Amino acid sequence: MFNTTNQFLKSAFLGSILFFAGCSSTQKEKEVLGYLTPVNMVAGYFGAVATHEGSHVLAAAAQGGKNIRTRILPEVNEEGRLYLGQTSYRGTPSDLESSLF
Repeated sequence: MFNTTNQFLKSAFLGSILFFAGCSSTQKEKEVLGYLTPVNMVAGYFGAVATHEGSHVLAAAAQGGKNIRTRILPEVNEEGRLYLGQTSYRGTPSDLESSLF
């Protein structure tokens, strides 16, 4: 079974190492990069989620979906499941579209 939590933690750890592994020559540059790293991580996260959910919006629109809604902020539903992003729409796709979407 694929464990998404472990995969996410591994990716976050690797990403953190890559962000902090800069080659700065002065202490001042290291300080500035240290302050900008969290900003870059947040921008990268939301950019990736927005791009991912945007592809779902395009797929739903191509199928003739109505009332398309997208959320890119993390949230927990009533059942306790964590969603990092979500796209929903109204419409009835054909059998072929359902198998592809």
